[in-house]
Amino acid sequence: MTNNKKIISLISLIFFILVGITIWLIYYSLDNNRNILTPFPEGTELGYIYIGGKTSSQAENAINESINKWKNAENLKIVLTYQDGAYTINVDKNIFAFDVHKSIQNVKNRQKMDYEKGINVIIVDFNEDNESYIDNLLSEHYSNLKFSDFNVDIIKKELLKYVSFLYKEIYIDLGLSINKESAK
Repeated sequence: MTNNKKIISLISLIFFILVGITIWLIYYSLDNNRNILTPFPEGTELGYIYIGGKTSSQAENAINESINKWKNAENLKIVLTYQDGAYTINVDKNIFAFDVHKSIQNVKNRQKMDYEKGINVIIVDFNEDNESYIDNLLSEHYSNLKFSDFNVDIIKKELLKYVSFLYKEIYIDLGLSINKESAK
């Protein structure tokens, strides 16, 4: 009888483990915010990249592929415009740090990107090593513009905004960032 009790308790243990795994799989497959096993619903975009019908890992691969295409593009152009002048700057694309994993975690289903509201935006920032890169780049190349007259933080925010869109041509109007004292 003791062998039968051991077999019954082993079968019971295996049964409870299988029930637990099944419940766990059902919970995560129905969890729309995680999309680990189930795809994002139709109509969902992250940035300007359509991810409807893709799982989190497929969406992450698609976003990484788009970012790599953007980084490898030869014709990336950043133009600063002010009054009648346009100043093209060459920026090292590796100064930008994309947080694809966090971007995917923040996706709101069935919605397109709305940058102003922070909905379905590809999160990008400057690498910590390159915090002052833009400051140096702007002041170094354009001595005819007095960058002390401009709020460089606004220029950085605009640059990060358009980089998150993965635009290959970025135009930033410096007039938006002019200091109030300089405008007078």
